[in-house]
Amino acid sequence: MSSRFVLKTPDTEIAENFQAELVDHFKPHYNIEPGSKIPVVRYDPVLKKRFIHLLHWGLVPAWAKDRKLEHNNFNARAETIGELASFKSAYKQRRCLIPVDGFYEWDRHHKIPAPYFFCMEDEAPFAFAGVWESWSTTDKNGVTETLQSCCVITTDANKLMAKIYNRMPVIVPLKNYDTWLDPMFLDTSNFKTMLRPFTAQPMKAWPVSRSMTEGKNSKASCVKKMGMELNLVEVKRTAKPRKFYVPS
Repeated sequence: MSSRFVLKTPDTEIAENFQAELVDHFKPHYNIEPGSKIPVVRYDPVLKKRFIHLLHWGLVPAWAKDRKLEHNNFNARAETIGELASFKSAYKQRRCLIPVDGFYEWDRHHKIPAPYFFCMEDEAPFAFAGVWESWSTTDKNGVTETLQSCCVITTDANKLMAKIYNRMPVIVPLKNYDTWLDPMFLDTSNFKTMLRPFTAQPMKAWPVSRSMTEGKNSKASCVKKMGMELNLVEVKRTAKPRKFYVPS
């Protein structure tokens, strides 16, 4: 799963890094969870520009009768995104980038799952692969509600992530931004290699306090290092991971 991430870089720097026009402003946040409004980079083929808007994290398909699906659709698996009704239309023509500085995952080999923070070695911003959708409904009084929403695409874990969990968000390399964002690029078979696990070498991770799971904790202390960094040296497990509930 990918249910919490960090975006601490100022919005103007994010806009510059992604060469996008900042339409909606946002503040640094150290513990973003599903159901939040998150910055999303999209490309307009008419204006030939990238824009950053705030979208709801939890995708609601255009055909949905209500918003109930958003609670299950904050992630989409790379292996099935082109087949499932909730995502396949968005995957074909409404792809996006979700800027982040890092993300959390829980090590379930412990009796109580232990959170870790993952980021790039230089701690620079990077991008999750995402898709977005526009949904609207009109009530009996003629009042229309419109929602633009998105989700994060996940894939198998790389060697670093695999030490604590078997899934991770799809991270899009800079060289692939244009292709991924272009809604006129319809041949999704070309994305198979792009949706593979991001290489582990440029990444690092360390344990953080379980207090980051408490309520609406969004302080910078959420990412404070609480132990040794993970490394790529293989360590044999003596027991299978236990299944525990992890806060979302």
